[in-house]
Amino acid sequence: MNFIKKNIIFSIVVAITLLGSLFLIYMDWTLHESITEANATTTKNYDDFNKAFGWTRGRDKERDKKIMLPVDSNIEMIKSDTEELRKKTAQLQRIFGNPYRKNLLRFAAALKVTEDDLLERMKKLYNDDNEKNKSAEVLIPKLFAGLEKDKKISAADIKKEYEKFISAVQMETVEDFPSLSAGYDILGEALGLSRTMSSSIAHVYLRQMQRKILSQRLIPGVKKLEVVENFTFNQFVQTFPSPENVVDILNTMPIYEDIFRRMSASRLENVTAFSRLGQPVKFGGDKYMSYEFSTTVTGTIDSVRDFINSLLDAYKENRVYVITWVSLSSPESSAEVDAVKKIYESNSSNSLAQNDPQQRGSSRAENSGNQQVFFKHVGQISESEAEMQQDYGSVLIGKNRNINAVLRFKYYRFIGERLKK
Repeated sequence: MNFIKKNIIFSIVVAITLLGSLFLIYMDWTLHESITEANATTTKNYDDFNKAFGWTRGRDKERDKKIMLPVDSNIEMIKSDTEELRKKTAQLQRIFGNPYRKNLLRFAAALKVTEDDLLERMKKLYNDDNEKNKSAEVLIPKLFAGLEKDKKISAADIKKEYEKFISAVQMETVEDFPSLSAGYDILGEALGLSRTMSSSIAHVYLRQMQRKILSQRLIPGVKKLEVVENFTFNQFVQTFPSPENVVDILNTMPIYEDIFRRMSASRLENVTAFSRLGQPVKFGGDKYMSYEFSTTVTGTIDSVRDFINSLLDAYKENRVYVITWVSLSSPESSAEVDAVKKIYESNSSNSLAQNDPQQRGSSRAENSGNQQVFFKHVGQISESEAEMQQDYGSVLIGKNRNINAVLRFKYYRFIGERLKK
């Protein structure tokens, strides 16, 4: 107390300082929680704002990164675009090796159903565990019955449109459909159901197809059945194919027929060689199959060009060919050039003397009416004299307009929608 009394002013200052410090400590303590809470709220709002615009916070600013976080309206647009892309992809894929599709689309339109509806119905029937028989002979009638029941389509209308479908297909193949049920395989094929046959029936089918290809002269210049067999499946002329070979025959013979039809329509003169190079190859996750062919043909340059264009334009008919090699040659024209060169070289080395009219006249008389006259007297007779020659202006090179063409090309099938057990 004596210290305070003796130092009253100092004590007052100390007391005021102490009270001020206590007040500041109190203020800091009470406001810290509010500031901390405000900072937390600010940080949360900042992160929420950034996330709404596709930003996410890392541990520091350098590690922040942008991500795609679409808003609800964009999500709906993405879903719509995805579905549209899926449909467009399916439409594109169905172009690859589905030749019966155009007739299937007509069939579906006539019955006022969609292609997807028919495909989904066939898939459901095929995947039905209660149905042990997966053949077209069983499933196609059930498909018709389902359309009659669910879509209220009369059986008569279904039969009428199916008959139109088979008639249209019959116009495009040499294969016979003696009864309506015989065409179930074709409609099933168009709906993703692979054709099936026993070895014996497949053998008969193959022989009939080969004979029809010959009788209808689908392969230019080919007049013997043996050649048709060599171009297709000659290994099964005397023997039955195995189950694996049956599948190959049923898949490949329609391709052979299509190629031969395009050769014939292009007015080629002769097909001297044709073969399939190796076995079909699956690719693209087993969703596609590739067949490769090689052929040597003879015809005019226009007919060869027409054949190439026909292969390239086949996508319009749901077939896709890709040409990988073309080689053109003209042996006849080369022979004509060689013959002309020999005549020219021979007569140039033994040309008549310029000032020997007697020898020149006898030579002209001796070679009158022959194309050699032009070469024998190059530079020795006038233009008017040359025009008087019998063979003046006749074609020496290019009399034979045919060329030989060697082509390699691939045929692609989409098998991603084929029904599998």
